[in-house]
Amino acid sequence: MKGEKEEQIRQKVREHYGKVATGGKGCGCEPQSSGTCCSPNQAAGDQAGALMGYTSTDLESIVEGANMNLGCGNPIAIAALQPGETVLDLGCGAGFDSFLAARAVGPEGRVIGVDMTAEMVAKARTNAESMRAENVSFRLGEIEHLPVSDASIDVILSNCVINLSPDKKQVWRETYRVLRPGGRLAISDIVALKPLPGDMQEQVAFYTGCVAGAAEVDPIEADLAASGFNEVAVRLRPESRQMIGQWFPGSGVEEYVASAEIEAIKPFVYLQVPEGTEWIAEVRTKAENYMKNHGNCAQSIVAAFSEVFGIDDPLVLKASSGFLGGMMHSLTCGVHTGGVMVMGLVLGRERLEDGTDGLYQIVISTQEMIRRLNDRLGSHSCQELTGVDFTDLRQAAIFSRSDEHQKCFSRVADGAEVIATLISELRNQGELKL
Repeated sequence: MKGEKEEQIRQKVREHYGKVATGGKGCGCEPQSSGTCCSPNQAAGDQAGALMGYTSTDLESIVEGANMNLGCGNPIAIAALQPGETVLDLGCGAGFDSFLAARAVGPEGRVIGVDMTAEMVAKARTNAESMRAENVSFRLGEIEHLPVSDASIDVILSNCVINLSPDKKQVWRETYRVLRPGGRLAISDIVALKPLPGDMQEQVAFYTGCVAGAAEVDPIEADLAASGFNEVAVRLRPESRQMIGQWFPGSGVEEYVASAEIEAIKPFVYLQVPEGTEWIAEVRTKAENYMKNHGNCAQSIVAAFSEVFGIDDPLVLKASSGFLGGMMHSLTCGVHTGGVMVMGLVLGRERLEDGTDGLYQIVISTQEMIRRLNDRLGSHSCQELTGVDFTDLRQAAIFSRSDEHQKCFSRVADGAEVIATLISELRNQGELKL
């Protein structure tokens, strides 16, 4: 029932803003008056832009038709965009904020606008052609299910859109997914100051007008934190009272909602290598259990250590899964290849510009790990350990269904113990960057 209601809301919003896109200058709310998002004339529209925080240069520099005055603030002003960054604009509309962002990140940067309304995407693409904006692209999609790759975005912008989503928790989860570690949110949106009266909650016009769907500050902060974000900040804009009061004249809506700036940061991944030796048995058990349930030696090793180290990044596991298809052709044991990746996690450099300092340590430590694994397991060759040529996919498939395959469970467990013991020693020697 909940899902059905959410889809009904989403469809109402899509229909409304589709009409706005094809009808010229927009109106996020229904009444056709005032100088806000409901303004039909340019002068009033410029006044609305000024109330939102845009400069006259901002308003004059973008092609006519891109600024439909559908926002409630200026996310660009808090984004601190840098040349070369990749920016995502949620609910981009006709592209106004996307084009301002494109100017800020320069030709080496990139801006992706996403909107669920086909008419808006078409309008934005037309505007991009008019402006010859080569570093901007627009995609049709829902902000709850972004058509964007994992960890590919530096900054996410949005202007008066997230309040329109019936599933805001999913929106925050999606923003976290697509941001790179260290990526940031810079959002202008409408938030509720207190619960809205029943009549406001029930009218479609108040929902499509960016009012009825507004969440209160505390739940927004809690949902962002639950999604994994750090440095969450929601700042009310008291000056928005005048603008919002013009959306539904006489309704008193400005007593219930306000424009706010919402910022948050996706944290970098920091290893949490435990002290002592108790964790060694834990990682051994986890690796064996992963192997029993999923059957990829290298990924089982990486998954177990990632969990113990507090690394919650799907890209780590995704990268390690490649060892199955790639390293098997060199017949190297997956425990060894997974171990190499774990050593990279605890000793490797985070950026290419960090130079070669520390590379000697990772080479020496990895060589020591391989020596210890060979002593414990008997070989680094998968074929020598199992008697199977894994470059022959038929042999590999038969082995994966045989009782012999179960011997790899203990090999993975033993290997995890060896790797963990070495890492514990390195920690005690002060060799790890914690």
